[in-house]
Amino acid sequence: MHASSWLKFSLCLACLLPLSASISCHKLDVPEFPDTADPVFEMARLERYLAKARVLQIDVLSAEYFKASEAEFNLAKTTQASNQGARIVLKHVALGQANLAKAHEIAIRAKSILEPVIHARAAAMAADSQHQYSEHLLNIDKGLVEISKVVDSFDLATAEKSCAELTKRYQQLKLAAIQETYLGQARKLIELADSEGAKDTAKLTRDIALTKMDEAEKYIVNHDSDKAGMESISQVANNSAQRLLDISRQAKMLDKKDAESLVLNREAQFIKDRDAAIANAKNQQQAEDLATKTKAASLESTTLDAKKRSDALFKTAQSRFAIDEAEVYRDGQKFTIRLNSNALPANRGNLQPKAIQMLAKVNKTIHELGITSRIEIRFHKNSAGNQLSMQKQLQQHASAIKSYLSSHGLAANNLSIHVDDDSKPVADTRNKSSRARNFTIDIVIEAPNPVS
Repeated sequence: MHASSWLKFSLCLACLLPLSASISCHKLDVPEFPDTADPVFEMARLERYLAKARVLQIDVLSAEYFKASEAEFNLAKTTQASNQGARIVLKHVALGQANLAKAHEIAIRAKSILEPVIHARAAAMAADSQHQYSEHLLNIDKGLVEISKVVDSFDLATAEKSCAELTKRYQQLKLAAIQETYLGQARKLIELADSEGAKDTAKLTRDIALTKMDEAEKYIVNHDSDKAGMESISQVANNSAQRLLDISRQAKMLDKKDAESLVLNREAQFIKDRDAAIANAKNQQQAEDLATKTKAASLESTTLDAKKRSDALFKTAQSRFAIDEAEVYRDGQKFTIRLNSNALPANRGNLQPKAIQMLAKVNKTIHELGITSRIEIRFHKNSAGNQLSMQKQLQQHASAIKSYLSSHGLAANNLSIHVDDDSKPVADTRNKSSRARNFTIDIVIEAPNPVS
């Protein structure tokens, strides 16, 4: 019982003292309320005090005076409901407050002596003893009431002796409630198995179940605050009890002298086969995991090697072309070789020696990247001059370059031609010198992924 709760309740009861200023151990002096008192308000206040007193276990520490207070409160409610007058109602409220104040006085005195009992009772309640062993709890509570009377008579020696005995009984009740919570199901299964003849049909299995039950009970006695441990050991006991019931029923169905041994042998074989299947599945899973990791490592290594090779090919391609021949760009696995306009034939579709030399370098780069690469020949159209003539000339260039590449080891179905319109110029189209730069060819090579 928390000290601050007692202090707060004591301060609340202090306001009742004017009504019973001369409270003694044997007599209650109860003056009347003033004429201005509100019976409804005073009834509500007494009801709150009674509720708080129950929380603080004053109903057990000073049961006689608490019950008297509760009885006066009920009389006040009855009187109020039958309209017998405010003064009669307030008289019952005053008697209720005086008895509650007396109960509190006795509870304070009892608290110092009964502290171990109070804690033991609270622990038993926390273990749900009020539901699992309600009659036992009521009987022990009667003993607590008797001790409270002894305390009130100042027979401290008798009170301390009775307190030790009562504390032990509450502790035993707590352990019984905990054991019922964790082992109640196992106990019922064993009782059911016994009722079906398990003592005769499954002796060995029954001995094991009883041993597991005994181990669990002893563990709970010595570790009643270890919830995880109690759950674990009680699960073993429950499983053993369920196994007893199953083995007993199977042995009974065989109706043979050594039926339990036959059933246990079958169970052992089943467990052996099951464990072997689990081990096999585990080994298979481990092998699959290893294969997956190996494959992932290999792929990572391959990807890393491919990136290094791609970087090397890009640098090689850049160094292969002179500044006045081409520029090389890369975006992932996509390589772009931008051929300069001065390396192209001026007005004819046939290829000049300089252009052939440059395309030979292009062809070598494509073969290094992989002959399965997809290649797109893109032209940036110059909007100056005759459009039809320009379109025809560009088409001639495209056809000539495609023909060259296809005749040098590249599949024609991997080659395509595309002409960009004025919406995608390479350079400014507002002056002649800049427009000339738009008359360029991009050889876009989309290499296999990864580059091989």
